[in-house]
Amino acid sequence: MKWWKDTITVYHKSDKKWTSKIINNCFFGYEQRQMVSNGVLENTDTHIVRIPYTEGVSLAKGDIVAVGSIDEPIIDNTSGVNILKAHNSFIVKTVKINDKINPKHIHGGEQWIKTRY
Repeated sequence: MKWWKDTITVYHKSDKKWTSKIINNCFFGYEQRQMVSNGVLENTDTHIVRIPYTEGVSLAKGDIVAVGSIDEPIIDNTSGVNILKAHNSFIVKTVKINDKINPKHIHGGEQWIKTRY
């Protein structure tokens, strides 16, 4: 797709060790969500990413997605706060495989639907 021009870096933690993968031709953007805060309905933007669905590419809850080609490691046994603070990034909370539509892709997002009273 012509608007899928973003390069992203996906950080995945397995066995207390972080690995990263740079993926081209993605979409990195925002989606409008609503949340209730102190009894008031508020609009907020949340990050989303669409990654071409191809062999060897995956996304999981807890992964960190950063826009750009990031050559910075996450120190083992840490939460990745160095990446989250330094780059336009988010922790993946939702993953959906959209393999029945064109183009086939993996959709990931940070779903900030919280209720505070």
